[in-house]
Amino acid sequence: MEGFKVPDYFTVNKSLGAGDYRLFEIFPRIDKLAIFWELARTKKDLDYLINTSIKLIDKDIYMYVAPKRPLKRVSWKPIIVDTDCIVIGIAHLKYSPEPIVYLDIFHELFHILQRNHGRHLWSDISYVENPCEIEAYRFVVNEAKMRGATNKYLRDYLKIEWISKKDMKRLFAAVGV
Repeated sequence: MEGFKVPDYFTVNKSLGAGDYRLFEIFPRIDKLAIFWELARTKKDLDYLINTSIKLIDKDIYMYVAPKRPLKRVSWKPIIVDTDCIVIGIAHLKYSPEPIVYLDIFHELFHILQRNHGRHLWSDISYVENPCEIEAYRFVVNEAKMRGATNKYLRDYLKIEWISKKDMKRLFAAVGV
């Protein structure tokens, strides 16, 4: 999958093992990126982002914002954390292509702000109809396009193994790829 060049200041600390970390321990120069400041438009939003914790786990997962209470009607068991926390699989962080990790972390940081603005990330709405997902994907899709990503690359990025082809086409349309 072709990609795009991430900004020079995007660095990932890949030497860490499973455990709890601060955002800047995993992404030490994330605050040097323009996309970070697109999210951190207010002091309150900046505080939410700076205080976001990262839980690295040794499981085959990508990234997600940990729910604050158990979820109904899900086929997997996410980690429940009562703070703003992004859960990341160590293998994803270490071995996924840099553009993917770049898009994923900003997708999840977008969710952190949505939740702190009173939005409900985990709802009974279909994943491809969930406004929180569509908005977060649009945000990173626009960033990737600005950096030269093609629609083909973005469709590959957006493919989710547990979603039907029909639903994937709906998601592609909703986010403009």
